[in-house]
Amino acid sequence: MEPTQIDKRASKRYGYIPDYSIWKTGFPLAIVEAKSPDESIEEAIREARLYATEINKRYPPNINPIAYILASNGKKFALTQWDSETEILYATAVDLQPGTAILAAFRSILNRDDFEQRAGHLDRQFQGARFHRVPTLLGASRVSEQMGINSFAQELFPVVTKYFGTEADEASDDIIDRGYVSSEERGEYDGVLETYLKDRARVASDGRLQPITTSRSNASGISKEISLYPSPGKTGS
Repeated sequence: MEPTQIDKRASKRYGYIPDYSIWKTGFPLAIVEAKSPDESIEEAIREARLYATEINKRYPPNINPIAYILASNGKKFALTQWDSETEILYATAVDLQPGTAILAAFRSILNRDDFEQRAGHLDRQFQGARFHRVPTLLGASRVSEQMGINSFAQELFPVVTKYFGTEADEASDDIIDRGYVSSEERGEYDGVLETYLKDRARVASDGRLQPITTSRSNASGISKEISLYPSPGKTGS
């Protein structure tokens, strides 16, 4: 589960992950918040409800996968619906013994059958949308149409293969030597390019475009302008 933005205290929002969560078929169905004995059960309930509210907001209107929240501080347990404070089922840890009515009440809400039923209902809600096969939208002639060569990818492929292909480990030294650009160099070249591009914009202000021609191994227009500036650490006119 990805971090969820909640304000635990002092109105400061950070990304947190619930202590525990119950999932079925890809849906979060319940949030469990665990606190230490010196923290109040009310605070545990509040945080669990914050998680449930923020996570349910990620789903379409009227679809709220998380139905219940469970909170505990080791001494007390509390079970309630995610969006209501009117009915909260409390129990102490010593009361939750096998065969007790209070444990049966907790199990009547948190049990495998109910989780599976709720997950199935959510699945059906998301399966209601209609999908179309691509050929039915494009037509047979477009599906079988031969695409032209992607010239951009053709130029880029050797570079990508060198550094990210199956033999990429052999190029690690090359990446270390050539891949790092200092802040000083980056700032200097940013200034050079910005100045050059502004100059080009002024030249082209009369409506005539003057494209900058480059190739895989040469960028004469840019290189010429950069050569007019001093190298890092040197001074020049």
